[in-house]
Amino acid sequence: KIVVSSSWRMHGLEYVKKMLKDNGVNGEVIGITPNDKPQSREHHIQEYLDKNKDIDKFVILDDDHMDVLKSHWVKTNKYIGLTSAEADKAIEILK
Repeated sequence: KIVVSSSWRMHGLEYVKKMLKDNGVNGEVIGITPNDKPQSREHHIQEYLDKNKDIDKFVILDDDHMDVLKSHWVKTNKYIGLTSAEADKAIEILK
């Protein structure tokens, strides 16, 4: 299941679902992180997690830096996207 914290979220959930589907992402998009405060993406992710206590496993795929949530973070390259090695790391985090 996917929760999006990308800047795409500013266009709304339906837009995000369409963009991901159009780009070959087949996972179920279940939400977007809040963006109502001028804070870091990491803060918005934490806010989403705080409101959705049933989430026990998650991975963050992002080219931005994470401090508090770094044990769940896989750094990606914004010019390349997700590599096989990064995907393997993400799977390990979810195990």
